[in-house]
Amino acid sequence: MTISAVLLSQTGRIVQTPQMQSRYMSAITSALPRSRSLNLIRGCLLAANFSNHPDQLWREEMIRLIDSLTKAEPDIRVEIWWSMLGQSSELSIEDDVDFAKICFLVTPVEPYLSAGALEDLLSSEQLDKWSLAARSNHSKADRLDKALSQTLRPCKKRKRSSEVETNPEQLLKGILPDFVPQTDNLEALLARE
Repeated sequence: MTISAVLLSQTGRIVQTPQMQSRYMSAITSALPRSRSLNLIRGCLLAANFSNHPDQLWREEMIRLIDSLTKAEPDIRVEIWWSMLGQSSELSIEDDVDFAKICFLVTPVEPYLSAGALEDLLSSEQLDKWSLAARSNHSKADRLDKALSQTLRPCKKRKRSSEVETNPEQLLKGILPDFVPQTDNLEALLARE
């Protein structure tokens, strides 16, 4: 399988028509789980970066390829991720192929691209734009939210509310309204801190 994987990577130069690109993507998709993916990096890079085409078979094959790439070895996924990053500002939620690429981009590639690294590399404006655009389509919004929830983890630091009173006496009265503190006891407790 190694020789055929290398040959498949080399045949990219002759793949010019949408029909040939569809066949090429199908062959790459079939080869990914069967061979050592590292031999297919060039072929995957070529196929993943084909310009979008309106042909239905082409679109189905591209979506299948991207879905199979999400299950590929991390070594190949990280290469594809970096190549797709350059397209990120041009991707549209409304286009199914672009949407598959967006979901691929917002999914961490451990151990190379953690969720925190993705937050740094993908601009928050871009992520917000995609989230806002996905709201018009519930299934896409759900899928994108699920992918983003893996990427965007909430900060674990506890933040204080701006409404919290800083006066300990007022805090106690808020919790225990019937509590009447004795001045000397409260001052003694505060002095310990």
